[in-house]
This record gives sequence, structure tokens and C-alpha cells, in this order.
Amino acid sequence: MAKLTQAQVAMYAQSAGMPNPVLMSAIAMAESGGNTHAHNPLGLDNSYGLWQINMLGDMGPARRREFGITSNSQLFDPAVNARAAAKILSQQGLAAWSVYTNGSYKRYMPSGASTSLVNWDPLEDFWNDLLGPPKRGPGTEDFERGRERFDPGTGQAVDDLSELATGVKGVAEGVVKAGTWMGNSKNWVRVAYVVGGGVLAGIGLYIVAAPLIGKAAAATPGASAIKAAVGGGKKKGKK
Repeated sequence: MAKLTQAQVAMYAQSAGMPNPVLMSAIAMAESGGNTHAHNPLGLDNSYGLWQINMLGDMGPARRREFGITSNSQLFDPAVNARAAAKILSQQGLAAWSVYTNGSYKRYMPSGASTSLVNWDPLEDFWNDLLGPPKRGPGTEDFERGRERFDPGTGQAVDDLSELATGVKGVAEGVVKAGTWMGNSKNWVRVAYVVGGGVLAGIGLYIVAAPLIGKAAAATPGASAIKAAVGGGKKKGKK
């Protein structure tokens, strides 16, 4: 029997292409406790593995074909189980798991983590987990007290780690947004239009302004004398 941590389960969920692996790992933990060899043969169940894939009765042969396996015991492999769960999720949604409908998965959800499959933001879940309330308990008070300092303006305790993480979060979000913007080919087309337009505008200004500058220079008092002097100097230099 192999028992995985929730972080390990989330990695299998992500590898299988499940949206919001944090949520799906919470469902797996509520279903199996992270036990890869969990098996429930009771009642209307013949369920296997992390996400308790039900292979009862006629579902067994049909699902084995769909999952590309020859034996139910292959569902004890966490990667195989995760791929099977991803298929079920895409067909039936979250309601396929009773632990989701009855809410028992929630005790495995990190504070502030998204419970939606739609528009899930992995960066947001990561920072919510990092910036969540400090965990206090026996043996941690001195550590927490050492991390705190007081803002002289407000008299309130300031958590240095959270303050630093908040600043890093802003930088990381900026990098992610910039990367997303640069990854959009339409934005590169816009950049090309702007740069190309600027070049064409510069050429147009030069074409229009060059004759005017020449005329202004010719009309400047002393310009002819300067031109003659420069020309004369060149002639002398050539001899």
C-alpha cells in the first residue's frame, strides 16, 4: 500500500490535465486518503484507487476499454487512476464524486484556494496558500514573535515574511501578465503596426521638411559667403 501526500496527488492531477489540481487533489484525499490501493467493494461500489473509480457491473468492461486497461487493478497506479478521473471529470463534472456534492472535500482545501474549475488561476492559489494566516501552535510562538515587528505609525504588528511575499507577488504577477501579453500573436501585430507607422511618419516628415530647411538655409544672410569660403578652402586643399 502506498500513501501519497496531497501535494503528490495534485501533481498527478496536473499531469493528467485536470483543471484546478488543488481542488481535484482535495477530492482524492476525501475519497481515498491518498491511499493508491484503496478499494471499496461495498454496496453500489467497486471503486479503485485515489479517485475511487467505480468499475461496478457493466461499467467495468466499458470503462476498461475507455481507459485503455485490461484489469481493474491497474487503477491502483496513480497515473492511470488520474487519467481515468480526468475522463470522468470531462464527462460528468465534479458531481461524479459524492465527496464533492456532500462537501467533505472542503477540509482538504487550502485556505483561500479556488473551488472552481472555470478560470482557475494557479498563481492565485499559490499566493493564497503562501500568504494565508500563520499556523500557530505548541512550539511556534517564539518563532512567530521573532518574525513580527511593529509599525511605529500604526502600532500594529507587521509580518515581515508576508510583507516581503506581497511585494514578490506583485512582481511575479507583473511578469506573468507581461509573458501572457507577449505570448499573444495579436499583440505582436499591434507592435508591428505602431513601429511601422512611426517609421513611415518619420520618412514623411523628412520628405516634407527637407525642401523647407534647404530654402531657409539659402535665405539666411551670409550663407552664400560661408558656402564660398568653404568651397574655396576645399579647392586650396586639393592643390
